Amino acid sequence: WASAACAGAGSDGQRGEGARRRRWSVAMREEAWGRGRESGLSGKRVLIVASQVAATKLCGELVRRGARPLWCPVTQLARMGGDIGLAPDESQPQSATALLYAVLELSSYNVVALFDRQSILALWSAALEIADGSEDIARRALQAAGVGVCCFADLAPMVTEKLGLDAKFIPFDATPASILAILTLNQTRDMSSARILLLGSYREAVESDATANEELVELSWERAVARALSERGRMTVELVPAYKITSRDDAQWKLEREWYQNGAFNALWMAGA
Repeated sequence: WASAACAGAGSDGQRGEGARRRRWSVAMREEAWGRGRESGLSGKRVLIVASQVAATKLCGELVRRGARPLWCPVTQLARMGGDIGLAPDESQPQSATALLYAVLELSSYNVVALFDRQSILALWSAALEIADGSEDIARRALQAAGVGVCCFADLAPMVTEKLGLDAKFIPFDATPASILAILTLNQTRDMSSARILLLGSYREAVESDATANEELVELSWERAVARALSERGRMTVELVPAYKITSRDDAQWKLEREWYQNGAFNALWMAGA
């Protein structure tokens, strides 16, 4: 009898818990719909032209507010190719071999800054190429370089798993000031003689005017970080392209473009030139 009574109580408890969860779920949906109505986004269709990372975060916020986002990537990432046997082209500082030579001289840097997944993969690919495909030799070479790694917290596990390195410097946010603060311990650690290897992206020209393109490059996030470290931290920063950002073929997003031109969206959100 006691067992039966306990079993019955457990069943009632489970049914009660299920009802509470259903009520909580309904309440959460109503709250989300309410936020959407309050923000004026409910039912709005938003075309998002941005990277996958930025689009994912924005789409989540828009959906929670009742909007209907559509992600349209107009760019794609490509690996920087190159042959270690070729000397870097001095006339082209964005040479594809720059990353390979930087990895060869990794021990001459104090810190390597890896702020996105593509940079980590590019560094690993270069190390693997130098090690003739041996993962063990590549990891041991990276560890022997004795370089500190600066990356965001969500990338630290990947740095350890893929490169066999530990993230020594983890900034609180993505602002250049925060990155400078973590490297200098809020200006209490002298890094004036430090050499920083900052891996970033190589962007194809988007303007026919070379001056206009240079202005766009100067406004990039990587350049802002490099300026903060060199001007305010007096560090020597070498910005090396780890991957390319190229434009997708127009035919790959023809449908989204036609929808936009025909007024199918209430808003357009773009990130970057």
